[in-house]
Amino acid sequence: MRCLTGLDGERELAAALLGLKERSGLSYRQLGCRVFISSSTLHRYCSGQGVPGEFDLVLRIARECGANPAEPAWAAPDARKAAYPEGARAAPPDDLADWDAFGRALVRHAGARIDAYELWVMANHEHHYNGSVKTLVEMTRRASRIIEELDPDATVVCPSVTKLWTARAHRFLTEFAALGGPSTATRRASSSTNAG
Repeated sequence: MRCLTGLDGERELAAALLGLKERSGLSYRQLGCRVFISSSTLHRYCSGQGVPGEFDLVLRIARECGANPAEPAWAAPDARKAAYPEGARAAPPDDLADWDAFGRALVRHAGARIDAYELWVMANHEHHYNGSVKTLVEMTRRASRIIEELDPDATVVCPSVTKLWTARAHRFLTEFAALGGPSTATRRASSSTNAG
């Protein structure tokens, strides 16, 4: 399992925690009370002067700030909610750097426990994704690069598509392919198949 280590990892974690805290609108005292730590300890974590001793505390902080480990609602706070009850968003993040940070945190947390990553579910259905195909291709490219860097043995697959028999799904897939989407996600899957 890969962990956040070293000064770069500490800075990345601090920046992510500070970003969550700032987006939440909560004070250090308010957020500290919600996650059962002092405001000064929380401030140290958000400023890079300390690191939480357990990942569950990071998850609690994220949840109290409106994030969901399955889908970061905080990354697109004004977007329409997805079809799921926990407040996930159907839109891509407002800033793709948030997507990158979420991907890195997820892969590092999962370690080798995940063999394959599907980058979005039912991407052509507006209740699950309502961004552009171009943005989805870019998100796929970025996530694939991060996953390959942190877990080179993992397989990355394209976002799933629903109602394949419809003209709309066909147009979505055609545009995704024309923009290079499949080549960003499937190269390891095809190379690992050919290797064996």
